[in-house]
Amino acid sequence: MIKVDESNTPFVEERFQDRPALLAFWKDLNVTILRADMIRYLAMLAEGGVYSDLDTSCLKPIEQWIPERFSRENINAVVGVEYDDTTYRMFVRPMSFCQWTLMAKPGHPIFEAVVARVIHHLEYLARVKNTDLGNLEVEKKEVLEGTGPGAFTDAVMEVLSNDMGRRVEWSEVQGLKEPKLFGDVLVLPINGFASGQKHSHSGDKEYGEALVKHHFGRSWYTRPADPGPTVAATIEKPDEKRA
Repeated sequence: MIKVDESNTPFVEERFQDRPALLAFWKDLNVTILRADMIRYLAMLAEGGVYSDLDTSCLKPIEQWIPERFSRENINAVVGVEYDDTTYRMFVRPMSFCQWTLMAKPGHPIFEAVVARVIHHLEYLARVKNTDLGNLEVEKKEVLEGTGPGAFTDAVMEVLSNDMGRRVEWSEVQGLKEPKLFGDVLVLPINGFASGQKHSHSGDKEYGEALVKHHFGRSWYTRPADPGPTVAATIEKPDEKRA
């Protein structure tokens, strides 16, 4: 289990001792929710396996998350659709991938890409606000874009396009009713990691099997006086073919 507190720093220092710029960024970052998002990406980058927030329920055993028909495929990461609707204006993309549940082998390019995006985005945001990372204050939308589903979705789309050798369009990952493979990344329909929501056909049995349900604790913005959310990572040892 990984908690968002000072115990994370020894983990980051040990796993990323050969990346001084990343270490400096981590030590300067001083917003709990941003650290909570960042540590999940760093844990997945370093360790791989399966990560899921504490306010989620696993509805199916992890070994059943990849359908049997993909058993011969080289799958190194699994991502799930979070949002595929027009309900909430805060989502600037036509769809997004959830980052409350993650599955991948160590060192997957998705997590290299999202770590790079987070660092670039937050350092830029600090400059725009004429401050530094240690004193950076962020609004909800800035969290969603800087470290949340915005950053993660852009990283996934970047890696899917790199894997396919062409630009993967939004339409290719919208309206999914079955898992779809792009290179070594398996994309799950809305019910995969995001069942039980009030949008995006979540709960509709035609849109994939329900594997994970998110209960939306929302402590990071509903109770600002709290010390922040606790996140947990469950590390499963993947076999050589699957994430």
